[in-house]
Amino acid sequence: MDDALPFLAIWPHQDRIAILTPNHHGTVPRCSPPTSGTVWEASPLAALIPFLPKRENGGRWLLFLDAELPAAWHHAPWETTQLQGKPLSEHALIVRRGRFIPPADRPWATLPLRCFDAFPCHEYPFAERLSRWVRERRLRHVTREALRTRKISANTPLVVLAHGSTTGLRDRNGAALDAETYFTHIERLWLLACNHGALTELVDQLLQRGVKTVVAATDLLDAPTIAALLDTYLEQCASSPPEPARWLTHLQSDAAPGGLERLTLWGEIPLTQRWHGHYWRHVRFGEPLPLDERCGQEHFAQTFALWNTAALWPIVRETLAPPLLWLAEKFDHGAIRPLERAVEQSLAQNPQPQRFHALANGARRFGDYPRAVRYLLAGLEHTHEDESGRGKLLGALINQLIDWDLPEAAQELCNHYHLIDWPDAEQSAQAERRYLDFTARIQLRRGQPEPALERLAKKWRHARQLGESGLREAASALYAAAWYARQHPAFAPTGQWAWLAAAMTEEIPPKAFTTAKGNDTLLYCLRAQAAWAWQQARAGDSRLAMHLAERYAAAARIALRQQEDPGPAAYFLLYLALSGQRLPDDAEARALEALKDARYLLESALFAAWLGKTHTATACHRQFAKVRRQSAAKVLNHPQVSLFELNKHLCPDAIAIREAQEAESFADPLVALRYGTLPL
Repeated sequence: MDDALPFLAIWPHQDRIAILTPNHHGTVPRCSPPTSGTVWEASPLAALIPFLPKRENGGRWLLFLDAELPAAWHHAPWETTQLQGKPLSEHALIVRRGRFIPPADRPWATLPLRCFDAFPCHEYPFAERLSRWVRERRLRHVTREALRTRKISANTPLVVLAHGSTTGLRDRNGAALDAETYFTHIERLWLLACNHGALTELVDQLLQRGVKTVVAATDLLDAPTIAALLDTYLEQCASSPPEPARWLTHLQSDAAPGGLERLTLWGEIPLTQRWHGHYWRHVRFGEPLPLDERCGQEHFAQTFALWNTAALWPIVRETLAPPLLWLAEKFDHGAIRPLERAVEQSLAQNPQPQRFHALANGARRFGDYPRAVRYLLAGLEHTHEDESGRGKLLGALINQLIDWDLPEAAQELCNHYHLIDWPDAEQSAQAERRYLDFTARIQLRRGQPEPALERLAKKWRHARQLGESGLREAASALYAAAWYARQHPAFAPTGQWAWLAAAMTEEIPPKAFTTAKGNDTLLYCLRAQAAWAWQQARAGDSRLAMHLAERYAAAARIALRQQEDPGPAAYFLLYLALSGQRLPDDAEARALEALKDARYLLESALFAAWLGKTHTATACHRQFAKVRRQSAAKVLNHPQVSLFELNKHLCPDAIAIREAQEAESFADPLVALRYGTLPL
């Protein structure tokens, strides 16, 4: 099916009818199927009218009756119901026993089509009428024997020309055609015969026996009309046959007067966009969208590129925006802004927790904490019974409390996060890994790098058990180890900590700094290496620092102005500066400025102080304290977080104590380590 084709799909959902169009998904009250002549505007079908597609370019739209609807819905005379004063068949093609299926790797059909002509020759000369298409190899006649012995390929469409009767199909001699003998092994059928009622039952039986798609008449269909339909279809088969749903909706009624509106399609409708198939299975069967924490860079990039086109149904584009925004924070910071705009536009109509969560993550990435916390608090107001959504929002708030250098408040909220009742084992496992990450960083904020390392080691083991490389976990742990080694100089990445050496890889090319678009793991490996080099230099060994400066410093300097998030490159350069390395040009000043501009305000203050730039440190710390007070005030006494007992950790007195500790940390990194006021 051409996925731009307008449609209305309906299926049973509890005690209502679910509906889907390219623009809308929802439910309407359940009603009985219509009878002949039912007027939509004056019947329960009126509830569907606001969602009906518009006819485009004179074509029709699809009324897709899902296969799980009761039989009465498929057998109902939809074509003869009245909409806007005309039969529905003039507006829409009815798809009965409908099933949307994913895109196929092969064409819908190949030429020539097969034709079984069982129509009496003396009544109409189909062989003569269709001879042109046989000569052009677009059509090939098959015999009864070939069908009986199943010598016809199952995936080659078969056109059946026959008389219809009150009991089924008849051949040219008036004998019954046994469908099970001749047709059940063919996947796609055109049953071009009059429907006296029995054809509907026959098609139902064929679908039950494995036939996938059937085009059939809903009423009487004379031979000249059948011939005109075939001529029109085969005319468009120059390279490959068009998919029937697309052809039957785009075809103008004057191409086969009196015939087009008497055809219906049963069974499968192939989609051409894979994401439409994913979305259909999501809303129809509850399958999760394949766009979550397991998504890789390539899958994200392909999906985002498609999202940027007009190829997707508007409702799919709207649905993909929140998870894409959440993943953009990881894979492509340049994608955050357009995705933010799309998600914000959808909030009024669809205030789902997932949307607020994605927006909060995007705002946090750019250091806009007041806006981020506003999204989180608004999202919590819409969680209702959504425990998963509530958990994700709490997790995002924990991240912000850690960023605000308020470890006790973060731990208090973490205790509640750990009790979330996640809906399935997979989400629970993901939450456990996030919990380990949260608590590791909280321990660092408390000045306790050893338990932080233990939690990161556990997270690394979880990653390895899942078949992942564990490289990101190793990078995080090596960074924590660099600070731990300041207290314990004998610590080395050997023995039980040998796995940390994975983050010390020398295979990272310098261009990684300039080609990365998001939170690239390789950049975090280099950040960790620079921190480790700093502690080694403090112990008298500057070899690693010298190597990193020679190999990467120039590329890191360029990245400061190219990357949406200059954090990893700036940390890398500033740790090398603390190690006593000469950096290219004004790289040190540029790194501090880049951190400040990206709102890494506490980190800017710490690095500036340790590099002897006291005025810059004081100014950045003052700005950080102001942003933290503004953000904490939004959370303080808010009804959505009042149950979490955060007020004692967010009150002005508690924050004032933390500000004093941060100011003391400017004197020496060891003081910062004791308080936990580290550049994380």
